Amino acid sequence: TDKCSCTVVLDESEYKLIFVFTDFNALPSDPTTAVERKVQNIFSKHEATLRTGLKHILPPYHSKPPHLYGLPQIQKPDLPLESTVSCTGTPCYNLAKFPHQILYSTVGKTETWVESSQHFSQLLKSVKFQGLNVIGTLDFVKVFTKVPVEEILAEGSCTLEDTGPKKRPFY
Repeated sequence: TDKCSCTVVLDESEYKLIFVFTDFNALPSDPTTAVERKVQNIFSKHEATLRTGLKHILPPYHSKPPHLYGLPQIQKPDLPLESTVSCTGTPCYNLAKFPHQILYSTVGKTETWVESSQHFSQLLKSVKFQGLNVIGTLDFVKVFTKVPVEEILAEGSCTLEDTGPKKRPFY
């Protein structure tokens, strides 16, 4: 299992049965090839603006569909499965991986970076709260569609200029 450092053995039919009666529906056909074609068409339209190395790395070839599997939650009654989707090798995998390479170069180089919950706890010890203070978290599933894209792109651009690698190792 995920966090319990143990292995759970389930009967294959029971494992499949749990997924059959959940919120997932089977598609009439596999859309992987169609999605791959759409992504390739987008890249071909912008081929002139891509660096040579990227033209061969980012577009998808021989993609596979996302793979859904379940991790048993042994700490909960009735052994529910937590759905997990592996997107490795999917039509948009290389495209999604590319910004990660750029953004990863900034990790640990900004004043707002928090390494871990222990680091966050240490930072909070030095903060003097006055009056009414609130600490909140963002649920990115719900907030993501309302993110001010232009502001984030501008901020990200400034951060990369200040902390990113001087030579871009991106082909």
